[in-house]
Amino acid sequence: MGFERRLIENPENTAYYISKICDITFERIKALKDLGCSGYISSETYCSADILSPQCYHDIIKPIHKRYFKKISDIGMVGIGYFTGNIIPMLDDIKDLKLDGLMMEESKKNFALDVGEVAESLENTCALFGNLDSVWILQNGTESDVIKEITRQLKATKGKRFIMANGCPISF
Repeated sequence: MGFERRLIENPENTAYYISKICDITFERIKALKDLGCSGYISSETYCSADILSPQCYHDIIKPIHKRYFKKISDIGMVGIGYFTGNIIPMLDDIKDLKLDGLMMEESKKNFALDVGEVAESLENTCALFGNLDSVWILQNGTESDVIKEITRQLKATKGKRFIMANGCPISF
């Protein structure tokens, strides 16, 4: 998409741009709060280790995310981050964001995201939304397949704060 090269070549401009996007989005979040919304899910599509390095996230994006989610919390809203892609190498940084909830994509694109590993790493600092496969389980699977996968994920999270959810949008 081109942003990766610009991020490496000029991280200060990239940080400024992302900060401005967060500022604009936060104005919308405040308006949603005024309309009665109690939470906000921020989709972090380009912040995963399969797109940018964990070090780049740590140095450039994380400080912006930390301020952004704190502002959401400060106005009394639930802040949920939906991170697509491979988040395993970034879990310590994500945990430090102090999210109320973390949604994650299901395993695909040559990476595996195990809810048990993620739940253990989060140390109950936030609710984890499971990553039920929207195509192979929900679309193409049987009712038995769905129950089996839900049961597996519940056992894997060992009583941690866990909400069963789909990993990616559900197809038509």
